[in-house]
Amino acid sequence: MNTTADPWAYLKDQDEYKEQDTIIACIESTEKFHVFKGDLYIRRIRRIPPNPTININLNLQLPPGIHPADIPSHLQQLIQRILQEGALAIREQVIKELARQSPVERIECRLIGGKWVEVTS
Repeated sequence: MNTTADPWAYLKDQDEYKEQDTIIACIESTEKFHVFKGDLYIRRIRRIPPNPTININLNLQLPPGIHPADIPSHLQQLIQRILQEGALAIREQVIKELARQSPVERIECRLIGGKWVEVTS
């Protein structure tokens, strides 16, 4: 009862919050005490542009005096693979940053697996 019910307070700098065995209600009588609990999930839903087109062109030049024909083919393939993996990593990072900066559409709160449980002392 001393914590806030505001979902924004749980999210802070993250888009998702999870807490297991969260008690959201209780019933107490002289003979018994029951709580309603489950796993709490809070998620910030953002308005991310659908299918953003992000083209990464790593136009790297060889140092002066080094010609591509002088580089062994296995090293050329290795360099090409490193450039492709680097471009993919950069694209993923740009998409994550785009999502992080997208405006918030709503907050979604769910209690999964909720059930009444008798508390015994």
